Amino acid sequence: MATLNFVSGVVLAERGFEASQTDLMKMVLGGMGVRLLVLGAVIAAAYTIHGIDFTTFLTALFLYYTVMLGLEVIYLNTRLKKN
Repeated sequence: MATLNFVSGVVLAERGFEASQTDLMKMVLGGMGVRLLVLGAVIAAAYTIHGIDFTTFLTALFLYYTVMLGLEVIYLNTRLKKN
């Protein structure tokens, strides 16, 4: 889930780099909000459908999400410095 979130963020950012800076910020920040809402819906669905240990699942997902979000920020920062 976190990897798919990361990939969709990079795809949105790449599309945004071809637009103006205002549109880039809208795509990056708006995309983060939408992706977070979708991730929340997926977490809720996974919890209700499957009988998983919720604390372990959320802890692992949070740690992985944090790492992937950090990688996304690093990617965006290096990509912006190239331009």
